[in-house]
Amino acid sequence: YLSNAETQIRRWQGDSLILPAVAPHAPYTCGPETLQRAYRLAERYDVPLHMHLSETEWEVSEILARYGKRPVHHLEGLGCLGSRLSLAHAVWLTPEEIDLMKGHEVSVVHCPESNLKLAAGFAPVADMLGAGLCVGFGTDGAASNNDQGIFPEMGTAARVQKAVKRDPTVLPAEQVVRMATREGARAIGLGNITGSLEPGKSADLICLYMSQPHLVPLFSLSSHLTYSVTSSDVHHVVVNGRILMKDRKVLSADEDDVIDRARHWQRKILEWQRH
Repeated sequence: YLSNAETQIRRWQGDSLILPAVAPHAPYTCGPETLQRAYRLAERYDVPLHMHLSETEWEVSEILARYGKRPVHHLEGLGCLGSRLSLAHAVWLTPEEIDLMKGHEVSVVHCPESNLKLAAGFAPVADMLGAGLCVGFGTDGAASNNDQGIFPEMGTAARVQKAVKRDPTVLPAEQVVRMATREGARAIGLGNITGSLEPGKSADLICLYMSQPHLVPLFSLSSHLTYSVTSSDVHHVVVNGRILMKDRKVLSADEDDVIDRARHWQRKILEWQRH
């Protein structure tokens, strides 16, 4: 698998739209040697490294039982902490682990809706941000988060952190929007390419139709983006200067064909389940 990863890195390195990365799943599914080899591979080609970490209480107890250390300290002992590393979930962290991650400039990909659906817990996002960690948003997989949209993650993250901290001022909308844009890009190694609109970066943007009844009246754009906007409000999508969707019509693919293929695989999966 590491050989396959190296082949894909060589194939896509330098591509304008695809950033190859090395992604061992997690410390409880990948042994120490695998994690070290994955980290060295990412170092050799100067690409990001991504893995799941401390998603559940069970995972933390399993790593403690195997290695006598909590997950972040386990990675530190293997020499696998660094600025190229992003960690999905990071739900069950101690203050010491957060400080250790900050010291190594590790980033976090926060997946609140997946964490809620799987009853994994509540990531200490406010504490991570307070410590200066870079935190962006993710959705995890379709099986653990069915809508796969960033807008729902934004609103859920803000509401959950306020409830957990019992403080309505925690994770303000302006900070949530930064997490979804600039910080999200930075978390996965794309901060110098996208995440903000400025000279020298890719022309990546979406255009929202803000005259829908549920978006009127408008007093705070950040608040609307965090709590009110939905994916169906996106009317245009531009990636690297190329218009991929205009007036909600996808221009980069045959939408009917994509839906037909999805239904084809739906039928195959249902047939497999019946047998």
